[in-house]
Amino acid sequence: MNTVGRWEQLRLLGEGGQSEVFLVRSPNRAQERKNALQEAADSNPWELYVNSQERPQRIEPLATALWKYLRPDKVSELGALKMFKIPETAPDAEEALGRLRNEITVLGQKRAGLVKLLEANEKDRWIVTEYMPNGTLDKTPSAYMGNAPRALKAFRSLVEAVASLHKDDIVHRDIKPANVFPGEDDRLILGDLGIVYLPNRAERMTMTNERVGPRDYMPQWGDLGERLENVQSNFG
Repeated sequence: MNTVGRWEQLRLLGEGGQSEVFLVRSPNRAQERKNALQEAADSNPWELYVNSQERPQRIEPLATALWKYLRPDKVSELGALKMFKIPETAPDAEEALGRLRNEITVLGQKRAGLVKLLEANEKDRWIVTEYMPNGTLDKTPSAYMGNAPRALKAFRSLVEAVASLHKDDIVHRDIKPANVFPGEDDRLILGDLGIVYLPNRAERMTMTNERVGPRDYMPQWGDLGERLENVQSNFG
């Protein structure tokens, strides 16, 4: 099984222009499975029994070890590994690496309403965030259909997360259903901060005349066909 850091890759969750996202198993769960295999091998239920009472004493440890190994992974034992496609010699490699740094910076602040950062490795260019088992909002467009109070409750949680960012002059710039995850208690969780704007940074992670963000969800004032030199959160 392939591993990245101490995380075991299970399957591909999605792919974009700048990264691939994999479902991964946590280091603790991976170690538990490894230990369980050793426990199963050490149980040795195949030797001749001295008496009948010895049989359950050998089989029970084997059964327990096999259950530890084969049991379904809990959601808390999984993660979403985002591997960035940043070739060393690409002309925009430094820009892409800067975007990775910005995403790590914001997620590392552990803000409510954003996906939780579990581990990051800037050198090897990957991060692991919590796994959201309900997928993204664009895959369940009718989730709140016919239930206005529930929809408003969910939307409010998203607004609160964005307001928290804007209060510190941080702009997500890529809010769309594909980057929003339905969480527990009808809360929406915002992810994918790959083009987030941070204030007071000497470098800009977009090039002159480059437009960023989801075209279908971009406000008219932001879709001018050129780079916005004065990015503002308009908080308050």
